[in-house]
Amino acid sequence: MRVVFVTHYSTLYGANRSLLGLLDGLSRSQVHPLVVLPPSVGDEPGLHEELRTRGIETIEADVPIQFATSKKLPSIWSPIRRRRWKATTVQNIDQRSSISVAVLVNRLQSSSIDLVYSNTAATRFGKVLADGLGTPHVWHLREFAENYDMHFAHGMSDFRKQLATATEVVAISHAVAKRLAGSRLASRCHVIYNGVGTPKDFESLSRRRKQRKPNSLFRFLLLGQILPSKGHEQVLAACEYLAKVSSQSFQVRVVGSGKTDWLNEKIARSTCRDLVDLNGPTDAPFEEIVNADCLLMCSPLEAMGRVTAEAMVCGCPVIGYDACGTSELIQHERTGLLYRGGAKQLAKSMLQLMTDDDIRSRLAESARQSAIVEFSNENYSSKVLAVIENALKRQETVPS
Repeated sequence: MRVVFVTHYSTLYGANRSLLGLLDGLSRSQVHPLVVLPPSVGDEPGLHEELRTRGIETIEADVPIQFATSKKLPSIWSPIRRRRWKATTVQNIDQRSSISVAVLVNRLQSSSIDLVYSNTAATRFGKVLADGLGTPHVWHLREFAENYDMHFAHGMSDFRKQLATATEVVAISHAVAKRLAGSRLASRCHVIYNGVGTPKDFESLSRRRKQRKPNSLFRFLLLGQILPSKGHEQVLAACEYLAKVSSQSFQVRVVGSGKTDWLNEKIARSTCRDLVDLNGPTDAPFEEIVNADCLLMCSPLEAMGRVTAEAMVCGCPVIGYDACGTSELIQHERTGLLYRGGAKQLAKSMLQLMTDDDIRSRLAESARQSAIVEFSNENYSSKVLAVIENALKRQETVPS
């Protein structure tokens, strides 16, 4: 079957890394993929090259996102000006989608496309393309706009109306399914956690962690996009508290992409500035995890938390904020530690893992054992394949 996968950016962040894992898992199936994506941006590791090495066909297109910034509009703007700004934003998204899809439909009409698969909630491009081609549409919901300081430009109500037209819906967590799809789509919404590798990968990563050289410095890792909503400021405050109550040496290594001026300023003013190591993005997240003693997942709006799953399969213990997708992946005091509240509660969990070798080892191994099956690409792709096949069957039963 010929399936068009649509993604809204071309770098190797979470959604696209999950797409690659899905395509790898589907490579032994009857699915023949074609990926529609925007042009490459800058020198960051790119999806284009990864797809090229796999021999997967690609088409570059303008794929406008339907997320808009949540930054406050100037207070001096009148209500009329605010409404005009929103209307212009929405009109621009719709016009760009229509123009880009029209070109693509003309190009693909003779390609016998069986289905369109949207890899994100951030664009309605796949929905419009499926309408133009007359094919079923599977919509994979991977993110909360709020976690990136954004919102749906057309509004949540309009997004749900568009989502209701999908043949099938996939959500990466129950939290995403509840918030974005709601109860009306329950019969067509399938919760499928991302895969993050193969059993062979997991065994190699676990072995490398066990072979690490002992280090007196306890290393916490905060890995992912650098945004105020991701909890970096809370981690800084927790470090200040932890430094007061513990004599053990520790460091927080921050790795990720995004604007860092605001974080650099906060680190410079912090009493624990010498304990924080701020770095740019990485194309080898597992390397960071293998060398960490504990992963911190402090976002209260994590849709799933791919890096949480990656840490678990490595046998790296995780401390996570008890909300949304993180609460689903981690069983408190069995496969990790969950906390609620602020920096002091986080610091207490950090102190517990720093000072208790037994609980750290137990949590790490328990998490690894549960994760190597749940988060394998094979498990992930087989479930998605079933959804794709069901979408095709559902389309066949629709009266013409």
